[in-house]
Amino acid sequence: MAGSQKHKGFKVLLGDESNPTFGIAVGETSRALHIFTSDDYNTDWNVAADTHPSIYVHSATTPATDYVKLYHDATNAYIDGVGATALKLLIGGTAEVDLTATAMSPSTSDGNALGTASLMWGDLFLASGAVVNFNAGDVTITHSANSLAVAGGTSYTFDAAVLPSATDGAALGSGTVMWSDLFLASGAVVNFNNGDVTITHAANLLTVAGGNVQLRGSSQTVVDAKTTSNITTAGAGTYTAAQLTGGRITRDPSGAARTDTTDTAALIVAGVTGAAVGDSFICVVENTADAAEAITLAGGGSVTLERLDGTGATIPQNGSAVILFVLTNVTGASETVSAYVIAS
Repeated sequence: MAGSQKHKGFKVLLGDESNPTFGIAVGETSRALHIFTSDDYNTDWNVAADTHPSIYVHSATTPATDYVKLYHDATNAYIDGVGATALKLLIGGTAEVDLTATAMSPSTSDGNALGTASLMWGDLFLASGAVVNFNAGDVTITHSANSLAVAGGTSYTFDAAVLPSATDGAALGSGTVMWSDLFLASGAVVNFNNGDVTITHAANLLTVAGGNVQLRGSSQTVVDAKTTSNITTAGAGTYTAAQLTGGRITRDPSGAARTDTTDTAALIVAGVTGAAVGDSFICVVENTADAAEAITLAGGGSVTLERLDGTGATIPQNGSAVILFVLTNVTGASETVSAYVIAS
């Protein structure tokens, strides 16, 4: 049976007769329950009347303004550390988390994690200008309008692709803020427009595929390291692929006219790194004879050698020939090369 009078203090609750329990009824004026030491029995706690029932836990020393207040306003629950510099959360008697007027932090540095490997926070929301600070400024991530600045590190590593938000959506550097160097691993590919043109690395070689290379400017210089081979064979000579691709051969016929032959097409193709149909190179052959001893040039196996004016590929004493070699087939066992004597 519900009571008809209101009394403060410990009560057996009658609202649920099938499950009676004890409660503490506070006065309708103050709506406050104070917990304090007996020495403070006559203290005026000097707090205003509360709208909702509230619990005050006072420290054992004055002033009366040092206490923890707990209450609920029908929307939110509140814990108010009045007169405190920090609100501390303890586990097993050890302080784990501190909440102050300016920060929420672990009670000791590196003493508590924000989430775990199995219990993770959903999202992190930071205000404009926020800073993520690692080890007292060793590395920082600082926000400003539409920008994040990472600072303090000597390197930043990634174990997967770093992508723009969309194709052609971001540049690597800008016209005024440029990267200093680019380091790529062996076999790296610079890929333009999903393979339209590629630059592919192999040992000591860069291969451009899918398009043409064009140099523009008021002055263009291409430096290509060449090697001079000196041949003094007293008899017919063979110009090896290495000698031909070296770019310059000086030939002393050693006492008589000679007929010299190029290496085979297969060996020439093998001597061109990353050989492809249409690849070409030039070799200069100089006749250094000390008498009227001519050199006649001939093509090795599957090498077609011709002089462009049709008069035969012969180099007189103290003469020279410029030979253009063009790879016309690079398929194994079917290699062919065309050689054109374009000057002598």
